[in-house]
Amino acid sequence: PKAVITPSIPNPVLYKQTVTLSASGGQRYFWLQTGSTNQDIDYKINNTQPKLFTVRVTDENECWDTVSYLVKGILPDTCYYGFPNVFSPNQDNLNDEYIPNMDECTDVIVFAIYDRWGEKVFETNQLKGWNGYFKGRPAPMGVYLYYAEFNTPWGIRKHKGTFTLMR
Repeated sequence: PKAVITPSIPNPVLYKQTVTLSASGGQRYFWLQTGSTNQDIDYKINNTQPKLFTVRVTDENECWDTVSYLVKGILPDTCYYGFPNVFSPNQDNLNDEYIPNMDECTDVIVFAIYDRWGEKVFETNQLKGWNGYFKGRPAPMGVYLYYAEFNTPWGIRKHKGTFTLMR
């Protein structure tokens, strides 16, 4: 057989995208890096280090061939994240949640909000916003502190700051 790997996205593949590598040329497939026996495998780009994939393709006569493909990742030009300085949870559909602004290349590790006495009023490990409620009641107007850790293409970033809740 003649083993072939065809990528769903040509190199370079943008950070956080998933490329599907499709093998062809035989009846059975074995991916050396993953142990998968599927014809296709998916690989999500988590960094810019090139990753080599090799597949062994076997035909009906038990003859085999191997082929390799080097996946190359690339970082986006920018990776933005920022925090509003005010929010107004008054159900007017404008700024009703306090949520970080961020690009797809950033993942939330932790995002927490504290009142002026240091009591945690909100925490998540997802891109979710705070609705301005604490223990089922509207939180009072005032200044609040946020603490956030994000995983970016350049490593973990930590931020803290304040914002104002207005009603």
